[in-house]
Amino acid sequence: MYLSSNTFRSAWLTIVGLAIMSLSCISDESVFTQDRLEALCDQSLPMCSTQGSCVLDETTYVRNIFPGGFRSIVRNDFDEETLVVRILLTETIAPGTELHVELQSSDCGQIEEERIADVDLFEESGSDRTFTFELDFHDDGDHLLSVFSDMNAEYLLSVQPE
Repeated sequence: MYLSSNTFRSAWLTIVGLAIMSLSCISDESVFTQDRLEALCDQSLPMCSTQGSCVLDETTYVRNIFPGGFRSIVRNDFDEETLVVRILLTETIAPGTELHVELQSSDCGQIEEERIADVDLFEESGSDRTFTFELDFHDDGDHLLSVFSDMNAEYLLSVQPE
């Protein structure tokens, strides 16, 4: 069968166009979640005189909104690990000036915290709109993770013990 150069060129452009379209389906959100399942944080799990709304681990992420706070439980099987907390801003409305991330130990006696204050949080998140915090676990067991900000934004949050 003979194909004219125009037919061949047309078929080639169609294939290239489909390849480009399939690559454009990869979003920041899909890269951020990396095959994790969305946690439906609608529970009341008592810890440290307050409540977490779900249990997060390396297989889950949460979708939420600022302003306000979010609390969850993070389980750790080993002493002296680090918890990496990542926040991706998916919709930005008003920047705010404070972002506070806190991890309480399983006995509620120790607190690790990171705070960004007195800056434009959207500028601080950079071109990838992501924040990364590293907090030390001091023991094994359940830990309370709290996140608070005054910015007005939708976000995804994931955790990774390392």
